[in-house]
Amino acid sequence: MAAALVILLALLAHLLVRRYKKGALRRETLAHLEQLRENYRQQGDGVALSQHLSILLRRVALSALPKEQVAGLTGEKWLQFLDNFNQPDKKQPFQKGPGRTLLTAPYQQQVDPQEAEALLLLCQEWIEKHLSK
Repeated sequence: MAAALVILLALLAHLLVRRYKKGALRRETLAHLEQLRENYRQQGDGVALSQHLSILLRRVALSALPKEQVAGLTGEKWLQFLDNFNQPDKKQPFQKGPGRTLLTAPYQQQVDPQEAEALLLLCQEWIEKHLSK
């Protein structure tokens, strides 16, 4: 009986540690996103914002999948991956919505503030969905 209790406690401790680590990644990622949002609102550089958001999303994806499946994705394939990560999103917000800014921003001198805010919101929703509690 005592051995079963020890095994049960060890399993519970293992699960709690895993949950804490996953939560730590979520908290750290959302804090980084908030810092990017604040930097954008102070400096207004939508091009830099889109580059930093793409990097942040890639880090989240790399935390869940092998490097070979994520690291080489660029352009349309990157947006398609973001729309289909874990489960396909029929709305395709990266390919056909505000997420396209990740591709178009580097070729613009300025990003429309509404587009930048919509991209921030989309990225936050994506991170929250894929780094759920």
